[in-house]
Amino acid sequence: MPERTNAIIFLAFSGAMASAIFMPNYSELINVNRIGIGIIGFAYGIAIFVSSYHFGRISDYSSRKKLVSIGLALATLFYFLQVFADSALILFTVRFFAGFSMGIFIPALTAYTYDTGGKLGNFSSYGSLGWAFGSLISGAVAQFGRGYFHEEFAYKLVFITSSLLFLIAFFVSINLPDIKFEIINTPIFPLNIVRRNSHIYIANFLRNLGANAIWIIFPLYLMTLGANPAWIGVIYLVNTVSQFIIMNKLDSGIAERFVAFGITLSIFVFLTFTLVPNFLFFLPVQIALAASYSLVSVGSLRYLAENNREKATSVGILSSSTSLAIALGPLIGGAISQLYSFKATMYFAAITTAVGLIIYLNGFYYKHASPDYQN
Repeated sequence: MPERTNAIIFLAFSGAMASAIFMPNYSELINVNRIGIGIIGFAYGIAIFVSSYHFGRISDYSSRKKLVSIGLALATLFYFLQVFADSALILFTVRFFAGFSMGIFIPALTAYTYDTGGKLGNFSSYGSLGWAFGSLISGAVAQFGRGYFHEEFAYKLVFITSSLLFLIAFFVSINLPDIKFEIINTPIFPLNIVRRNSHIYIANFLRNLGANAIWIIFPLYLMTLGANPAWIGVIYLVNTVSQFIIMNKLDSGIAERFVAFGITLSIFVFLTFTLVPNFLFFLPVQIALAASYSLVSVGSLRYLAENNREKATSVGILSSSTSLAIALGPLIGGAISQLYSFKATMYFAAITTAVGLIIYLNGFYYKHASPDYQN
């Protein structure tokens, strides 16, 4: 069973990453400025925020398998429709629904994996391996398209590739068996779950807010340092392959400590981004970035699954907090880079992550020191 869920997350994240890498470049090509690029990124992230919150809760009392298949089917459709997005408004709309489809299946698939005995570190690592493959294939497809066709068509080939990867994941999901699990009806606004996990949610949100402020302009920044599409794909590949290796080592150990170490390392990585003289120096830095993300991501998932009966709901809220960061980060990153510089965006990321670390450590201390705190 874990082999199938690992295959699904690998294929789905491959498809999502393949489109995401060159979305800023494609947006510029159809005359969208950096603030507009941020708004389009906001549409994608806010859609994941809404759907992962809603469908994470639904996954605790209805068929997780069906939600996985429905989400993947919709992703196949909307990632393909990116091919026809030739204006800012159309791209905004299509990216919104692409994000919405992601939020349908991610919490359900995560909870399904845990319930069938899968290890979340290993499961997450296949998502990162998917990002690696998506990075590699998108760079190769874009470079091929630019060599034999025109640049706009090259990016559309990438979108078609994304859709095909989601389609394969959908066919894999059809063969998943339905499973029995503890049915839990949670309120629409599960304040108790949010309260007892707030240090995890807020820290993830602030760290990922800074990170996504960077990612929306990162390919453009790399190009100013001399990188072509193929090299951009390789740089992303180093990050995601490193995540795959590191995440597989995180299924044991204290989850909360992983989160603290990962947030701390993230601060130093974001500051290092401002000191890199050319794109080749990003290759070793990406390994440190991978370690920081892996520690935060797997540590948070493990903590929530191990400490909450409402697994899908608690993971869905984490996905929502992350996707809210995916929504707001591009808006902020696009605006800061437009008004100031690329490096100013990276300083912003370091500052917000530092605030997240303070809040996390305070919550960690309160949880372990206060007799009034209830798990």
